[in-house]
Amino acid sequence: MFCDFAERGLAMPASEFFHALRQFWGIQLHHLTPQSILHLSIFTHFCKAFLGILPHFHLFLHFFILVPISNASKPVVVGGCELVLRPETRDKYLSYEPAGKGVEWKNFWFHIGNFESPLPERTPGAPQVRACWMSTGPGGGQVTCLLNAIAKLKEKGITGDHVVFSFVSHRTLQHTIYSATESFCRRSLKIRRNSVSATVSNFVVD
Repeated sequence: MFCDFAERGLAMPASEFFHALRQFWGIQLHHLTPQSILHLSIFTHFCKAFLGILPHFHLFLHFFILVPISNASKPVVVGGCELVLRPETRDKYLSYEPAGKGVEWKNFWFHIGNFESPLPERTPGAPQVRACWMSTGPGGGQVTCLLNAIAKLKEKGITGDHVVFSFVSHRTLQHTIYSATESFCRRSLKIRRNSVSATVSNFVVD
């Protein structure tokens, strides 16, 4: 496990949502980047705590794509693909700017048990770029309904900062992809506690 993955919220055992995405894309954990884990953390908690639902697979595909690093013809082995927001739908999603990081994260890792709901054994090689990385999903009535709910939350001022503050406060890590440390979230998303805490309490689903 890379330390930066744990800092951005990845916990073991990994969630069913994470397993489903990984299988859909045909990738392994080490193919992702820290920023990808942060996107997953924020989306997972947003669904649970603000929309009151389990992480929604098709809603996720509506907002995110997977892109190869550094290029499609020759992705790198570790960190060879990264989640990014779709340009055409990003304005309908939460507003936040995760801090970037260089390749030094690859040098810091630790051993962790892989027991219940285990990840597959790591196999050598870079990720293989697939058409499904760009899939928008089928859409449908559920996605439309959820987009309307997100629009209403945004009208009330909810941003990515509020979501991060909320999941740090809840500290619920098992079977989810939540953040592990408040200090990292402050650095990566520049949270201002005083301006966020009063607003969050009005919208979080217990």
